[in-house]
Amino acid sequence: MRIDPLRLLRLNELIKQGSFRKAADSLCVTQSALSQSIMQMESEVGVRLIDRTPHGIVPTLYGKALMRHAAEIEWQLSEAAKKISELTFGQEESLSVGCTAGHIPILTMITCRLREQNRECDVRIIEEAWNRELLSQVEVHAIDAVICSELGDLEMKGKISLPLFQGRRGLCVRENHPQARNLTLRNLARYPFACQGGATGTPHEIRRIFKAYQVDFPSHQLIVSNSLAAAKDLVLNSDAYAIFTDVSVLNETKSGLIKFNGMEEATTAYWHYLIAREDLRVTELFSDFLSTFEIVCRELGVEVNSDIRHIKTGSTLHY
Repeated sequence: MRIDPLRLLRLNELIKQGSFRKAADSLCVTQSALSQSIMQMESEVGVRLIDRTPHGIVPTLYGKALMRHAAEIEWQLSEAAKKISELTFGQEESLSVGCTAGHIPILTMITCRLREQNRECDVRIIEEAWNRELLSQVEVHAIDAVICSELGDLEMKGKISLPLFQGRRGLCVRENHPQARNLTLRNLARYPFACQGGATGTPHEIRRIFKAYQVDFPSHQLIVSNSLAAAKDLVLNSDAYAIFTDVSVLNETKSGLIKFNGMEEATTAYWHYLIAREDLRVTELFSDFLSTFEIVCRELGVEVNSDIRHIKTGSTLHY
């Protein structure tokens, strides 16, 4: 079986647009030509790829499976065009790094430091709410690498994870909180607890911290948000307290807006990982990025994996 790549790209656009009219306009073809192309492709593969519903075109199980390959083709074509542009106009290197909200402060510091070195570079920071979404973009080459704080049950086939730096959790309150000078979990127990959680509620790790300190979990005074920014605002504008990672409140602690007190229990220490494809080649910019990461972490007093200095330009990422 041979799948026509042009028809595959047309199928992908049809599914993304949700209608033949919109997809045909986007592809600059007639609706009739697009319909014929999809029919021919379904004939080639022997299964139905789309369903027509009152709400528009939706992919079948087989159509969804093909979308991933279409995204790969689109990326390859984009990379080919970019390479031609680089050869023609001498365009600088580029690097795209994905992360969740908690890693934004340290990534922006590193990007600014690279700029301070007068390096002409294109570093892009892509923020997503969930690690799974970031890894899916790594798989289709949309981004080069991802920083994750918890690997859990993430799909790691075809990827490599490199311990990057050691994080720690700590109690956080606003600078003029009544307990700002005496930050302990027990002293804060009577105040509202702002917790960054997801659709399933409070993370298990947070509950385990309360248990380790032998303090009852404050279910009666719990404020849960799936937004780190919202949790920070609750702390900054009320007597609520939170347990944040040190890297997620870098700017607030540097400016004195938030008081951070590290928690030394073993349950609060964990590694942040750099995840990339196994076949990713280390460019000069990527190598400089890792070196700058190490320097910034050491300046901040954050434990960093010294092995990253041995990753050489031109090699594949390894550990």
